Parts: sequence; C-alpha cells; structure tokens
Amino acid sequence: MATKLLSLEANEANGRNTRVNIDTNDTEKLEYEYLKQKDIILKENEATNQTHFINQSTKLHKWAEDKLASIEKELKDTKGKIKELNRQALTTENIAEQTDIQLQIKAQEKKRRKIQREIFDIEEEIEELRDELIAELKKAKEQTITTDELLQSNGRYYKWHKLKIKRNY
Repeated sequence: MATKLLSLEANEANGRNTRVNIDTNDTEKLEYEYLKQKDIILKENEATNQTHFINQSTKLHKWAEDKLASIEKELKDTKGKIKELNRQALTTENIAEQTDIQLQIKAQEKKRRKIQREIFDIEEEIEELRDELIAELKKAKEQTITTDELLQSNGRYYKWHKLKIKRNY
C-alpha cells in the first residue's frame, strides 16, 4: 500500500524521469509508525473518556447527596414535629385542644408519607441517571477506527492510513 504510493514515477525539474523504490524495511517502518500512532490516539481517547466519566460520576454523586440530604432533613424535622405533637396530646386535657393536636398530627403524618415517597422517587431518578452513565461508559468502549482510501492512480486505489476515531457518547 504505502510502497505503491511512494514508488510512483516522478518528473524532476530537469526533465529526468525518476522512480523511488521503497524496500520492505521501509514498509515495515511505516506500518510500525501507523500502529504506534493508532495506539497513541486510542490511549489519548481513553484518557479523555476517563476524565469525562469521572467528572460526570462526581457531578451525579454530589447532586444525589445534596438532593437526598435536603429531603432527609425535611423528613427528620417532620418526625420531630410529630413526636412533639404526640407529647402535647398526652398532656392536654381540653377536648378542643386535643382535637386540634390530633388534626395537626394527621397533617404531619400525611406530610411524612409524602416526603418518604419523594425520597423513593429521588432514589429512582438517581438510579436511572446512574444507568445512563453506565450505558455511556459501555458505548465509550466501542471506538470505531477507519482507514480511508485517499489516492487513486492508474485505476487502482492505494490505501493510506488516516485514522478516524469515533467517540460514542
């Protein structure tokens, strides 16, 4: 392939027709350089992918922690209110106050259940986002490398290695 490309006849400025011949050793050197460059590009791409996914994973982790911490604090506060209202209910002798306290307890219990459902929904959302990140990681492993045909001479195609790496995320 490279041998054919580099051994084409050329006309020099003085009109002489010259032919450069490439031996097997030169072809092996070119192939070695191609493989070396391919390896360098793949490693750089892998490092870029690694950095990207570490950043995405860190963002997801921080977002999840913040989201859960705030809702869990709200749940803890609501449970504290319920305990306090139950203490008040035990010490109150007035029926009107007892009724009012029981209504407040009922409202706080409803709020507690709603917060617990929200925590479950947030955990589901976190799991979905983590699944998306895992799918991206799997796709990133699938790198596509292509070699293009760049030159045609005398009806024949000569392949020259032009690396194209496709990132799948």
